[in-house]
Amino acid sequence: MNKKIIDNFRSKYTFILLLVSFIFVTLFSYSTSPLYGNICNHPDSAIFQIIGKYWVDGALPYRDLWDLKGPYIFFVDAIGYFLLDSYVGIYIIQIVNIWITLIFTFCTYRIYFEKNPSFLLTILSLFSLSYTYQCGNLCEEYLLPFLSLSFFLLLKYLKKVEIQEDYKHPSSYAIIYGIVLGLSLMSRLTNALSVSGAVAVIAIILLLHKSYSNLLKNIIAFLIGFTVSSVPFMVYFYLHDALDLLFNGTLFYPFQYASNPSKDILGDGIHFYLLSFGNSLLLLIISIIIAFRQHQTDVRSIMWFCASLLPFIWFCQGNGLGQYGMTVLPLLAVSMIEIKRLSMKKFAIVVVILVVIGFLSKARFAFLMQNYQNPTVIAYKAFLKESNVDYNSFVAYNCDPNFYLAENVKPAAPFFSLQDFAIGRNETLRKLIIHSFNEKRPHWILLQYDEDETPAINELLNKYYRMVKCDKENKIVLYECKYKSNV
Repeated sequence: MNKKIIDNFRSKYTFILLLVSFIFVTLFSYSTSPLYGNICNHPDSAIFQIIGKYWVDGALPYRDLWDLKGPYIFFVDAIGYFLLDSYVGIYIIQIVNIWITLIFTFCTYRIYFEKNPSFLLTILSLFSLSYTYQCGNLCEEYLLPFLSLSFFLLLKYLKKVEIQEDYKHPSSYAIIYGIVLGLSLMSRLTNALSVSGAVAVIAIILLLHKSYSNLLKNIIAFLIGFTVSSVPFMVYFYLHDALDLLFNGTLFYPFQYASNPSKDILGDGIHFYLLSFGNSLLLLIISIIIAFRQHQTDVRSIMWFCASLLPFIWFCQGNGLGQYGMTVLPLLAVSMIEIKRLSMKKFAIVVVILVVIGFLSKARFAFLMQNYQNPTVIAYKAFLKESNVDYNSFVAYNCDPNFYLAENVKPAAPFFSLQDFAIGRNETLRKLIIHSFNEKRPHWILLQYDEDETPAINELLNKYYRMVKCDKENKIVLYECKYKSNV
């Protein structure tokens, strides 16, 4: 296995894929690519960049700047800002990240295809990724190398089982699966659903074949991988007396968020749904076809059924966010391999056409984004231009967090973005947010208001702040504190 990976890394395709990765990230990472100027229409990347950027300067995630994600994404962005003191550092990390993902995807195809078809199919995987990539720099993106490697190893295992009828699973593979789960815990736990489904099948197989020793070795290896990828974060936050904040941000609050979906999965249309989550649906269908054609279920059909069903259930009951589909990118490679094994050429053509249509749609959007100017951020800038606001004690409430990046502002309170949205998804945050604003008492607050909703900090605004100016057209208000800050 190691020799095959090394040979693929050394091939001419490796360098071509590096160039392809550069082009892909440059075109589709609207939030970090120099082509777009760092200000996009998506809040998540901005939030991650802000936390990562100021983590480098000493601010502690969750305690000083809060979001309901694991620290892995903040850590990646912190490395980017540490390297170049700019979002360009993140952009470079993304290129390398996609490059490694493509190499492992190429290795996966090489198990069943020759080099040229493998290369073309790897590019097809990138076409599929374009639709779920959203603005780039989202937490799912940085799991892709580990997910792609995991499915390469799973296919190697299946091939060994079928050729040698040897069900023992190499324990070294389990280290990678453990890393996936650990990094998923440190980003979003549901990112590991596809791998978890497949690993559960392997564990059951080893039990049924009474391979207890092999199962124990795999469990130990899995725990080693999990420990290596997650415990350093836990130790870091423990040493900073913030371990409880880490687990609240990675488990408790995200669970509340996930259990309170607010978006119809078909709200953006069937086209969006199929192209975002189609890889899991495709493999789910194929796993059923495999069982139907063989008139029985085998290891392969059961493994792919579980690997596709778990994330598919999550997509259907979750919030319908397109970036979730990134986590099942490797399932496209598995699907194309299974289509080849089943000799379903017409089906393959349909899949390729759908993926290309999705890519062309996204490529058109990328072309339009080149001239994009965030209208909300522009409105904030114009509104505050003559206000003499001191950004050293400033927080934007319910506002687009891209404004912080545009003006190079460090938020003066931990809950710095989309505060009432977060409360709407998790009511337990209300007291924390009110307490935080009362404690920090930033001198300036820019509020984006909704005429039908009362902001959670309304009582605090009435008591301690005065309205400086209001823009009714854009529904923004600037408040100044009437008293000195508590800190």
